[in-house]
Parts: sequence; structure tokens; C-alpha cells
Amino acid sequence: KPYNLSQLLTLKSQYPNSKIVVGNTEVGIDNRFKKESFPIRISTADIKELNIIEIKSNQYIKFGASVTLSKIKSTYENILNNINSTPCERRTANAFISQIRWFSSTQIRNVCTIGGNIVNASPISDLSPLLQAINASICITSINHKEDIIININNFFINSKKVALKDNEIVKS
Repeated sequence: KPYNLSQLLTLKSQYPNSKIVVGNTEVGIDNRFKKESFPIRISTADIKELNIIEIKSNQYIKFGASVTLSKIKSTYENILNNINSTPCERRTANAFISQIRWFSSTQIRNVCTIGGNIVNASPISDLSPLLQAINASICITSINHKEDIIININNFFINSKKVALKDNEIVKS
């Protein structure tokens, strides 16, 4: 369990086939129903850089990959309650709140993350269609990168359960 981004990137480089986990919701399903095994799991729950929420009004919202869906919902509820929010921000907030509400149970939303939801690349993903509709970008990093790589979400998804992520890379935000 690394406690900073540098430690995480070092571990991911040493164990490129490791599984990144926070809430472990999808890994539990893979273990139980698909009989897949992940002997090395790396928890990113406590990494500050992956838990950021940065809002630049009328420009963007950046969610770190380990931000839970409950925190995302709360962020968008705050935007709706802000009288200075733009109509575009309000529409986006309403769309995310509406979608997240249907995402499993409160207990699951409290531990599952936006990064896990994206990297899972499930054809029944709850957030991917919204992220594609708003033309979101994904920030990818690795110990081998001098700078983070920013990729449009439409170029990130390759196929069902397949994304443009190398074994030593992680989604940062």
C-alpha cells in the first residue's frame, strides 16, 4: 500500500501485472464469478494526488482517479446549490447526479472510484457515456513518463474491457 504517487509508480513499474484497487468492487466480482486471480494488488486509497477534486469554474472539474462516486455526487450537488453556477455546469451536474443515483448501492458508491469505473471499460459502465458526452480527458502517468499524458476519453477506450493503458501506467485523473 503506497502512500504517495512516487511509491505507487515504483510499485507499478516493479509489478506491471498488478491490479490497482481502491474499493475492490470489480476485483471481487472477477474473483468470485470469473475465477480470475490477482495475486498482487496495490491500493491507491490514501494517495493524495489521486484523491484531488479541482474545480475551475466554467472551465473544468478534475477528479483524481481514486475519488469515489459518492464524493463526485457531492461535488455536483454543491455545484447545483451554488447560485453562481453556469447553465452548462448545472446541466452537467444534473446528468452526473442522475446517473450516479442508479449506480448500485450507497455502500458501493462510497468505495468505488471514477478511475476504476473508467479503467474497467465495461460495456455497461455507468459513467463512460457521460464522460464521452462532455468530451472528458484522461490523465495517464508512469514512472517512465517525463510528463503526464492527456488523452481524450474517446481514444482511451479500445474495446470492451480494453483501454489504452500500458502495464506500467496508471490513470491519475
